[in-house]
Order: sequence, then C-alpha cells, then structure tokens
Amino acid sequence: MLSVKPVSVSRFGFAFCRYTVTLFLWLAFFTRTREPILAAAVVMALSAVLTVRRAPLIALWNISLQRFFPGQTVMLDEHAMRFAHTLATVMLAATLALLYGGYDHLGRVFLMYIAAFKTIGAVGFCPVSRLYGCLSGQGGCCGLLGRSSHE
Repeated sequence: MLSVKPVSVSRFGFAFCRYTVTLFLWLAFFTRTREPILAAAVVMALSAVLTVRRAPLIALWNISLQRFFPGQTVMLDEHAMRFAHTLATVMLAATLALLYGGYDHLGRVFLMYIAAFKTIGAVGFCPVSRLYGCLSGQGGCCGLLGRSSHE
C-alpha cells in the first residue's frame, strides 16, 4: 500500500483550478477548437510535475484573487492528485493525437468523455482519486475492478 502524503491548498484555488480546466474542455467540445484542449493538457502536465501545491492555476489564484476571496484550506493526497493529473495529461494527449491525426469524430468522443469525467470531478466527486485509492490499496470505490473497499 502506498502512503498518503497530505498537502494543504486553498479551497477556492483548488475549485478555481477544477472549474477552469473543465471550462477549457467544454469550450473545446462546443467550439470544435483544439487550443483549449492543449491549454488543459499543459495545466494538467505542469500540475503533475509541480504537484498540486504548486499547480499553475492554484498559484495564479494565490497571487491574484486570494486577497479578495480568502478562504479555508483543503487537505489533499499529493500522490492521488499527481496520479489524477498524470492520467488526465495522458488522456488529453491521446485526444489531441486523434484530433491532429485526422480522427476528428473519435477525438471528439474522447473529449466528451474526458469533459464529463472532469465535470464530475469539478463538482466534488473525484473518480480518479478514488481509482488511485483502490489501486494503491487504500480502499474506496472499486466496483469496476471487482475489489471491495476492505480488501
């Protein structure tokens, strides 16, 4: 079992990050443009490399809007967040490869599913963090993998 590495970040900054990336993805889906997907992929990749503590959109929040909207912090598992950001980066890179490779329909289907999962995560349910918890032996929702939360 992997250990949990708690990290504290601004609750509003974390929400700002989730909502902004979700907005990028739906904007790309409805406008049929690739640039917002690329922006989301860069944000996710940087967040995976820099960790959630120094994620670009959370850092942007902290140096700009934090003074107007101070709030509480939220504790996150740094390992789970890195897993989620890495998985999102890979999925967005695959989507971009499909779109730039001429498989527009399949790329848009991928984008729709990614945007839907990101929307679920943005409203507070994090399916990828739960998947990480399951895969790392921490328990959680593992119906898809056929494991119970107490294994």
